[in-house]
Amino acid sequence: MTQASGQSRQCKDPTPASDLNEMFDAIYACWVPPADTEGLVVTLRFILHKDGEIRGKVVVVASRPQEESPRRQAFIDSAINAVKQAAPVPFTEEFGGRIAGRPLEPRFIGAKSVTETKL
Repeated sequence: MTQASGQSRQCKDPTPASDLNEMFDAIYACWVPPADTEGLVVTLRFILHKDGEIRGKVVVVASRPQEESPRRQAFIDSAINAVKQAAPVPFTEEFGGRIAGRPLEPRFIGAKSVTETKL
């Protein structure tokens, strides 16, 4: 499992990923979380084809907190949209052969909102 963090890529960067970190960075680069996500966490599961396209559905395997709320649903939707927007994730031929068909489970963690303070 890998969690969303600062990435070194831009969304839809055509540079092929050659390992898991680069692949998850490609996905996280497309993530635009809603405001006020502190304390929210979601883990998704999906499978990619050798060409980087999503095979089947992107599903939620875990999330915190458990209670239903529009805030939580917007957070989950933003993570799922990141995976869909990043697809097809570009891979090197070797890495595509290794990753194809494997279940992947990235974790997206909400951050404290940064508000501007006027002096």
